[in-house]
Amino acid sequence: MKKKTTLKYFQDPKEDKRISIDIYFNKIYEEIKKITSSDKINISYSKYKFNNILPDMFNLNLRISRYVLFPIYFLFTQKRLNHILDQSYAHLLFLKFFSKNIVTVHDLMPLLSWNKKIDKSIYSNNPLLFKLSLLGLKKADKIIAVSQTTKDDIVQECNINPEKISVIHNGVSEKFRVFTHPERIHAKKFLNLMNENFKILIVGNSIYKNVHTSYEVIKRLDSICSTNVQLIWLGGSKDLHDAFTSKKDTLTKVHIFNDLNEEECVMLYNSVDCLLFPSLYEGFGLPPLEAMKCGIPVVASNIKVFKELYIDSAMMAGPKDIDKLAKLIKELIENENHKSELIIRGINRSKSFSWKKTASKLNDIYNGI
Repeated sequence: MKKKTTLKYFQDPKEDKRISIDIYFNKIYEEIKKITSSDKINISYSKYKFNNILPDMFNLNLRISRYVLFPIYFLFTQKRLNHILDQSYAHLLFLKFFSKNIVTVHDLMPLLSWNKKIDKSIYSNNPLLFKLSLLGLKKADKIIAVSQTTKDDIVQECNINPEKISVIHNGVSEKFRVFTHPERIHAKKFLNLMNENFKILIVGNSIYKNVHTSYEVIKRLDSICSTNVQLIWLGGSKDLHDAFTSKKDTLTKVHIFNDLNEEECVMLYNSVDCLLFPSLYEGFGLPPLEAMKCGIPVVASNIKVFKELYIDSAMMAGPKDIDKLAKLIKELIENENHKSELIIRGINRSKSFSWKKTASKLNDIYNGI
């Protein structure tokens, strides 16, 4: 009987605090276990925490973990088949030893920003260490890009043979769903969102999430729409809110939610009326698909990856086109038929993305490499 191959997942060290990578691993690991239970692959994983050995300044502990300690750990614990889950750790492959290796690339945002391919404000410093990590992609046996947009970026910016890259989209958890009316009432009570305002959700606080534009869109809506609108901010920041508003603004109150678990996020989506997602850049963009699966209409920026993923299931405008974004939301408020059509298109589109499908395609690569 042929001996099973051991596949090892290498997550980011805990010091990195990359929640999105943790979600990516947890979802594919949950599904891949079901597939490989009777297959020719054993699976293991690594989520290591290195002891902080220096004062926490200039990100020294993270950099030492990423570029010194974790490579040493990889050298001695790598298996016959390894899957590195984040492009920021592709430099581990400089220490590969008689092994086959796969790297998932989510985006090249620091490099693209520095090269002025996307908004320069996203990353203003020369990402020298990130460039070093990306050099390791040439040593990968297979690269997973989470979108065609990301694959195109890898080919153009890293000079990688496109035949080496497979596009495998992220999935959307089955927990995201349309609530019944009683469930929506319960969710709104739980989150203290029972008022009758038209609730607009935004997500994240990083520069590329373009939160300042979202605030300006809400202010513009106040001047062109008679309906009261309310901003709901998942992953929000009180300091940023204060920076984006003044005493003269009508937008003085905002519901900020942090540290919600997945079930509570589903409740939040089902408690709002619209998701506003005007990102300057994304390698994928999961929140709009989660919103669609919950029956929430989406207004997003018209960046390349959103056109690839959402097609006609979201309304789009330029990421800094405040007037157009506000008018699109106003149309949702005033045209119930249009809103209903968009919701149906979104629900149907979201069905194309599942972690089961993602895991199945990854398993094909594991068995074929």
